[in-house]
Amino acid sequence: MNTASEWYYIGYGIQIGLQSLQDSVKSAGGKIINELVTLPTPGKADVQVVILADPDDHEICFVGDEGFRALSKVDESAEKELREQIKKM
Repeated sequence: MNTASEWYYIGYGIQIGLQSLQDSVKSAGGKIINELVTLPTPGKADVQVVILADPDDHEICFVGDEGFRALSKVDESAEKELREQIKKM
């Protein structure tokens, strides 16, 4: 599989401060695609993210751990909802 032209994110929830991460990357001369920002997710937890680039310019999204965990919880009703929507097809 050739992924040279593909576009995707790798996201990591991290426990260290995102501002510290961003400052370290800046001081080391690394590439920051999007500086630290809080993204609202209506009805859910807001998340803080900073998006960096690896040496091949792939985007790597670092997410504050608290928001990441809140948004990564298993949705207990998802299976039932999926089955109901499939029946409507």
